[in-house]
Formats: sequence, structure tokens, C-alpha cells
Amino acid sequence: MSTKKVFDPKHKSKEISEGAHREAARAMLRSMGLDDEALNRPFIGMEIM
Repeated sequence: MSTKKVFDPKHKSKEISEGAHREAARAMLRSMGLDDEALNRPFIGMEIM
């Protein structure tokens, strides 16, 4: 039996944007101007060292 993995582009973003225990994180993101549409998209970050 073969199981097919489906790519989820939000697999890391869900850690800060979903769940009742992440209300404070969502409040911070909303205070920075993100709306529902922006929160539903994957978060992409870059680090420059």
C-alpha cells in the first residue's frame, strides 16, 4: 500500500499562526498590519548574516 505525501507550504507557518495557544502571536502579527488573507498565506523569512 502506497501513501502519497502532499506538500503543505504552511507546515512551518502553522506553528505561529494556528491554534488557540498561539493567540498572542496572531495578535502581534495583526498589530503589524496583517489581515486574515495575509495570515492564510505561508510566511517566508530571510536571514542575512
